[in-house]
Amino acid sequence: MMQTGFLSGLKDSGLFHLYSGIGSSFSLILFSEIGDKTFFLAALLAMKYSKRIVFFGTLMALVVMTILSVLLGQLFHMFPNQLHTLPIDDYVATALLFWFGIDNIREFLKVDENSSETNKWQEDLYQNKYASASKFQYGILDFRSAALRQALQVFSIIFTAEWGDKSMLATVALSATQPPIAVTLGAAMGHLLATVLAVLGGSAISRYVSERFLFLLSGLLFLLFAFLTALNLF
Repeated sequence: MMQTGFLSGLKDSGLFHLYSGIGSSFSLILFSEIGDKTFFLAALLAMKYSKRIVFFGTLMALVVMTILSVLLGQLFHMFPNQLHTLPIDDYVATALLFWFGIDNIREFLKVDENSSETNKWQEDLYQNKYASASKFQYGILDFRSAALRQALQVFSIIFTAEWGDKSMLATVALSATQPPIAVTLGAAMGHLLATVLAVLGGSAISRYVSERFLFLLSGLLFLLFAFLTALNLF
């Protein structure tokens, strides 16, 4: 009886909604990032540079992207007053999350179990990303500190790769319906853990965890959160 009363009080106080937002964004970002292009890019960069530099540069890029995504999501709350009666943010969030879920399930059905996601992003890394990042090394930002140059290279590579990615748009969608602080904290923690896994053992994890399984798991999570968001419409 006391436990029921405690949970009811927690929910009424708003803490339940806060913790729910943190948990939702954490799990969604974590499972969508593991096996994603930025995950493998960070793992590959850790083979070239110091793991500390790659960790710092990657995490900073993802945190900045998270903050920008949350701010974009909050713009949905700035519509004219006459539109406030319409749950536009819930409609957009549901549509985005549902589309991401279907897209991941489609990738799960399409991807060959023997295909190598690592090779794909490795080719992308060396053909495209380093070409753009070289501007930081030889251009206006040619700092004396090699570590700083490398950190800027990592930041630019990860930030460019993450822009417009599913996890960014998912953060925008979640922040439109969840407390912004909760989404920021949960997404940042998800990115933190995914970055640690990528830097310390990205290639090892890819040997033991199937790419198809990651697509399936993230797809089901997207669909689950789309369903939960849609419940707010009724």
